[in-house]
Amino acid sequence: MRRGDRIASAVVVAFAANAVALVVCAILFDRFSVSMTSFPVVLLVVAILSLLVPPVVTSVVKEYAPALTVGVSLISVWLVLLLADLLLDGLVIEGVLTWVVSVLVFWGAGLMTAAVLNPRPSGRRA
Repeated sequence: MRRGDRIASAVVVAFAANAVALVVCAILFDRFSVSMTSFPVVLLVVAILSLLVPPVVTSVVKEYAPALTVGVSLISVWLVLLLADLLLDGLVIEGVLTWVVSVLVFWGAGLMTAAVLNPRPSGRRA
């Protein structure tokens, strides 16, 4: 697969995973809401932040708090949702439990995205 095709596939899968995570959180939690009129904008902002935030968090954590390296993806997801919540009127996240489980839902969506984009070869293990 060509590099451009891989990037396009990654963007499509990431958008789909973020869309599913937004819908799942909106359905599961009364205190997580996305207005239907702003859903495309929320999805776009979350997707862009999801691309920009993790490298920054990784760099900062490696420099100032190496012990937190294992939690970089969770910290990144939390920061993405926090920024989106603060920047957009169409996304509202309230309550500690809603925040914690929403971060886990988005983190899981990210794991599924990575699994789809980087499948393990079937067959024998080395």
